Amino acid sequence: GKKGDKTIQKGHLTAKIAEFGAPGNVGYIPAIVNEAFGFKQQDTEALRDTLENHMKKVADKFADEDNYFKHTLTNSGHPVSAAAALKNIEILENENIIDNSAKMGKYLKEQLEVLKTDHQIIGDVRGIGLLVAFEIVSDRKTKSLFSSDLSIPDRLTEKFFKHGLIFRVSNEILNIGPPLSITRSEIDEIVHAIDLSLWELEGELGLPVND
Repeated sequence: GKKGDKTIQKGHLTAKIAEFGAPGNVGYIPAIVNEAFGFKQQDTEALRDTLENHMKKVADKFADEDNYFKHTLTNSGHPVSAAAALKNIEILENENIIDNSAKMGKYLKEQLEVLKTDHQIIGDVRGIGLLVAFEIVSDRKTKSLFSSDLSIPDRLTEKFFKHGLIFRVSNEILNIGPPLSITRSEIDEIVHAIDLSLWELEGELGLPVND
């Protein structure tokens, strides 16, 4: 959204939502913005405003009797939910949470890139902000995966827990989405636990160690 756009007046969330996510990082304005329960937002007025201002062409497709927008609202229009949504956004702005997310996300990705130089088992590191992932591979050049018989996800989950990190792994792509308020020292703890766990796994697999 632009500086002059309506922001959080009378329950409206329209302009500010886009600034909280990825659109500003990749240079586009989304046609549809999901206003999730994370904002404590079950206010139908906010949904109406978003439909009118940001996705009118989409909304018009549901404007007649045969085409209508099917959705489910848990606490539709509840004033407490709307008040909580506004307070959450106020906290995000006043405590510079979004700025912290951008800075710490960049730092987290940089530290994972450092791990990649030490561990051939890391095939790729990617992400924006505090939504980052790294991929476990058996061969970095071909990006081939380990045999499922080796139970890599389960073994990593156990090793992470052993080193103080609660991180459940379900497949070869490990997604990291820490709290927006995370600190640099907490990221260091996470990366250190990942580092130790990967060393252990690589040793068990008999993989060569990077110089």
